[in-house]
Amino acid sequence: MKKSATPITPSVLRFRRFWILFGFFAVAVLFSAYFLIFCRVQTVSVENTAIITEQAVLDAVDIQAGRHLYAVSEAKIERAVMKGSPYVRSVTIKRDLPSTLRILVEEYDLAYYIEYEKRYYLITDEFLILEETTPEEAAEKGAVFLKLPKLKDPEPPEDDPDAPKVLTPMETLVFAVKADKAWSLSLLSAIRETAVSESITAIDISDPFDLHLQIADKYTILLGNERDFAKKLGRAKRALEYLSESAYGLTGILHVQKDAPVTFEFTGVIENVDS
Repeated sequence: MKKSATPITPSVLRFRRFWILFGFFAVAVLFSAYFLIFCRVQTVSVENTAIITEQAVLDAVDIQAGRHLYAVSEAKIERAVMKGSPYVRSVTIKRDLPSTLRILVEEYDLAYYIEYEKRYYLITDEFLILEETTPEEAAEKGAVFLKLPKLKDPEPPEDDPDAPKVLTPMETLVFAVKADKAWSLSLLSAIRETAVSESITAIDISDPFDLHLQIADKYTILLGNERDFAKKLGRAKRALEYLSESAYGLTGILHVQKDAPVTFEFTGVIENVDS
């Protein structure tokens, strides 16, 4: 014979409800105390930087240890990092509980440097001007020297119409002929997509009928006009591979045409080729 279940009285229900609510309240209090007391900045990490240094980012944000992890303003950090370097495209903040603040930096793709009115400027692959530079500094950063079609001259200051013509950082290059921008971007994109791009030190697309590349101090590649440009780049790549195997140490000019064989014009020998 089964025993009858003990009836649940209102007082029992009130007792159970009290302890359930008490448990939720206790957990909430403990979590709040933990969040307020222990979630404080102890470590700041900087990630994804290649051009700017981690220390430069840390100096720009100047986050003091001990600040609450969620009291740090993401907007202020982003403004400080971007103000500190022209190379920063965006900044993302991530918080890893209990004490780590991560600053993820996305840099512009530093690609080229150009000469304009006897000054040199670093630019991105989308023709955004980053800053004024020197050929030596640009080469150290891995930028490729680029000659473009004619640029539009910037407007001189109203109070000084005879001021030197200078380009303004964080502005995009403006071409004298508007269509030249898209044309230049398409050619440079084709160059970047070929393995030849890894060894290029200079690109000249200023004359649409005399496009040429410089490979270190060894080879000049003459590509003529833009017709079958990607195909000619592929033929240039194969010619360079052949020269690296059979004529290592020689310098010269490669004449690359649409259908005719690639020809090599010998110009000299690299000294200390084994160094």
